[in-house]
Formats: sequence, C-alpha cells, structure tokens
Amino acid sequence: MKRTPKAAARRRSKLLPATNAAISRSQKQQKKKIAKTEGESEVSKSIELLLIKRIASSEHDSCRPMNVQDLVYNFTPETKRYAYKSGFATGELASIHFPGALTLERILAAAGFGKVIYYPFPDAVKITSARKMSSFSFGTNSHMFESGLIAGFLSRETARRVEAIETHCVLNNSSFCQFEASRRIDPYLGLTSIGSFDKLSELLAEGIDAEPCSFNNDYYLISLLPLLQKPLLNSVSKLMYILGKRLGEERPEARSEIPKILRYLHIPGNVSENVHAVNLQYPHELSMSGFVLLSTFLLRGYIATALKSRSSVFQRVSKGAYMASIKIE
Repeated sequence: MKRTPKAAARRRSKLLPATNAAISRSQKQQKKKIAKTEGESEVSKSIELLLIKRIASSEHDSCRPMNVQDLVYNFTPETKRYAYKSGFATGELASIHFPGALTLERILAAAGFGKVIYYPFPDAVKITSARKMSSFSFGTNSHMFESGLIAGFLSRETARRVEAIETHCVLNNSSFCQFEASRRIDPYLGLTSIGSFDKLSELLAEGIDAEPCSFNNDYYLISLLPLLQKPLLNSVSKLMYILGKRLGEERPEARSEIPKILRYLHIPGNVSENVHAVNLQYPHELSMSGFVLLSTFLLRGYIATALKSRSSVFQRVSKGAYMASIKIE
C-alpha cells in the first residue's frame, strides 16, 4: 500500500511524542548524573579546603611513608600526569584561601619533606628538602603530586602560569628532593614511571613490611582524594584487587599478613579466629566510601589467592565513621 505524504506526516507526529519523551528522560538522567558528580566534587573540595586550613595553621614535623597513592600515581605516565594536574589544583586552592610562602612551607612539611630551603633565581625557583624520607627505590622521580602542588601555588601567587619538576628524588637514588619551578619548564618532558605490575607488587610488599612512622593524616587524605573520584576510583580499585592477588600468591600467611596490610592502609582492624572475617574500623578522617572501596578491594584480592576463597563486604556507619566486615566464604 502506497503511503501519501500526509499519512507519513501523521505517522511521524504519532512517533514524535514518544521519542521526545525518551529524549527528555535521557536528558534528565544525564543532568542528574552531572549534578551528582558536581555535588561529589564540591564535597571533595570542601573537605580538601578544611584539610589545607588545618595544615596551614600550624607547624609540622612529619615523616613520609610510601603510601598506596604514591604507587598509583607513579604506575604509568598517564597516572603521573593526573597526579600533577591534581596537585596543581590543590596548590591553587591553597594559595587562593591561604596565600603566602609560609602556607607552602607548611604543606610541604606536612607532606614529609621537613624544612625546605628556597633558592630564588631571576627566572626560576628551586625548593630543596635535605631530609631522607625512605630507603625505597621507585627508579623514577616520584613526587609528581607535589610538583603540581608547587606549580599551582606559585602560579596563583605570581599571577602567571608556572610549571614545576622534581630534579632530585630520594626515591630515585638521591639523598635529597629538589623541585625547580619556572615558566619555561615542561613538567611532562621525559616522563618515566614504574611501568610494571612486578615492580609495583614488589614496592607494595616493601611498603607493607616497613616500620610505621609519624605521618600527617591531613596531608595523607589530601593526596589520596584525587584517587577517590569517579570514574577513576573504579580503575584504581581494580588495580588494588590485582595487587592484592599478587601479594597473596607471594605471601599466603594470612594470619600475619592481613594485620600488616591494615597497618599499611592506616586502618584499625582485626582478623577473626580461623580467619573467617576481617573487621575494619575506619578512622573519621579516612571514613569515605571511596577509600572503603579501594581498601577492601586490596584485601579481597589478597584473600582470593592467599586463602583461595571468595569474600563479600558488609559495611555500615557507626558514630559518623564507616565500619566494614569482609566475610570469607
């Protein structure tokens, strides 16, 4: 049957309301996703600003353990770029609300660099820390987040774009860390990274075995926050699961290893008798859903190979802090 132009037009008019409704629903869903993401971002920024305020208001004498974010940030050139951009945003935020060199000095002290020394030149600034922070070797200058932080802070302070690189690093066969900042620097030129799961697993094992030291909780969370943002959080959690599995293959003594993993993650907890469950009590400063996901994935990966078991996570909030229990099947 041949359709006339009028019949075709009537048919399109009947289809359009449904199509328009579907488009409208899709747009609303997209707006909700955007609003949720923006809301989460604003909450994260509010937390970050509170942490910066606390750091900027007092002196610090902190050590610098090798934390999980140091491993992730140095894994690939892409994660190093992300670390730099995240640090840059943090540095800008700090300068906007707490301007002045003293703020930058206190942030770097809280990061574990100790008292830093400035070497001003006509077209550049060098910032040096003489404190040897650890005996680990990443094989690459590793403080990309801090390079970005310095660049962001100085860019805001000088009202012109400044970039920064780490020229010497204690995690790359140097006895000190040094950063250089200027307008002529390309922070991504010749970028190197850990690059392999084997090396990453080895460093994680070294970090878990290391003696604990007095680090700054506020800075720990500031440098961790970028990894807790979606969609990156999902990828980081999967990476933690893989690293946990590798750790379980190499160190299957769950009764002794799980408490060391908890200590490395800075989470109080215990292992039940016969290792049927791992119970976690997150401190208030680390009580964030993203960190719960990241940390439990590492533990569940370990359980999968060390105990050759499946596991499931049950979590709740008690007195404003997360509690989680990993049940081992």
